[in-house]
Amino acid sequence: MATTSVIWVGNITDKAFETSGVFTATLKQSLSMSSVSTNAQGIEWDGTDTFLASALPEPDKLAKTSSKFSTVVKDSQAVNTIDSFVTGISTGLSDAFWTGTQADKIYRQSGQFTATLKDSVSVGSIDTDPRGVCWDRADAQWAGRQADKLYLSSALTSTLKTSRSVSSWDTLPIGTSYDKTQAFFAGGSSGKLFAVSGRFSATLKDSQSVTGADASPRGPATTDHYSRLNTASPAAKVVLLQMMMAN
Repeated sequence: MATTSVIWVGNITDKAFETSGVFTATLKQSLSMSSVSTNAQGIEWDGTDTFLASALPEPDKLAKTSSKFSTVVKDSQAVNTIDSFVTGISTGLSDAFWTGTQADKIYRQSGQFTATLKDSVSVGSIDTDPRGVCWDRADAQWAGRQADKLYLSSALTSTLKTSRSVSSWDTLPIGTSYDKTQAFFAGGSSGKLFAVSGRFSATLKDSQSVTGADASPRGPATTDHYSRLNTASPAAKVVLLQMMMAN
């Protein structure tokens, strides 16, 4: 499924936003998430639930809320004993991935969520301020604030496949996503959402200022979660199974 809207979270207003298309100035909906997080640093949407990464001053935690825009918390997990500053979140088919700047690592948390840390990798030799991650079952795409770059690491390792400086567009990349065609990131210094062709070209496909809604965007997440993971959504699998049974 192609990206039809972009979801992001505002660090100033503590709201989740959905912006139409890639990108337009049309705000489809928004919701205060302050009862869930007062310092959201990342957001993810998996077609069913919304995931938030929260940092200080509240305990660093990962949270899952029911549906796209809801404050009903289905699950949460404190991770402050692992890393004291959570900066982004992504989900796979069964695990959660997040970045932490205290140890400069990308983490893989078992389930959505359990207290079990399955794996982690230090990326401090590449960038000492990882700010958001996007997992596609093969590679980890992440943003680095220290060097103002987008990075693509092979699996959950420190092996760097490629990188791209985004400093000519924004000097504070925070959060990133990918829809198999273009890479997205939020610009903390400009208050914009950006779309870059591929992984990663020097071609800026689109950008949109969101300062009218929140001047400190985090995220973003796209609406094509299962496409990025190269699998069908649960609903699509049910339809396929029904068609096979009908035949």
